[in-house]
Amino acid sequence: MADKPAKISTGGVKKGRNEGEKAVTANRLSDGITVYLYEDGSWHDSLRGAAVFEGDDALAALEQATVEETIVVGPYLMDVVQDGETVVPAGRALLRETIRSAGPTIKSDYSRTEVQ
Repeated sequence: MADKPAKISTGGVKKGRNEGEKAVTANRLSDGITVYLYEDGSWHDSLRGAAVFEGDDALAALEQATVEETIVVGPYLMDVVQDGETVVPAGRALLRETIRSAGPTIKSDYSRTEVQ
């Protein structure tokens, strides 16, 4: 019997399979801003340069991110595609991640002024 792909948590919203390109996202603990894991292990608020992982590498990156509880909260893997040098949300993640990166939708005073 072939091994089934590992199931991963996707922000507590749905269950997704660890297939395809993924980026690690979370919220920065100090201010709640959406951040993305970069290749050097740092967190930035722009998805454009985020590290892209697949398979076991994605799970390992997520596991490492969960250890960084003094920097980020609620890390999870999101579906992405690479568009040249840019990383963009893909599939069902597109709407959710667009809203997350823009800030709260309940009051425009709280929205981020610069959406990355």
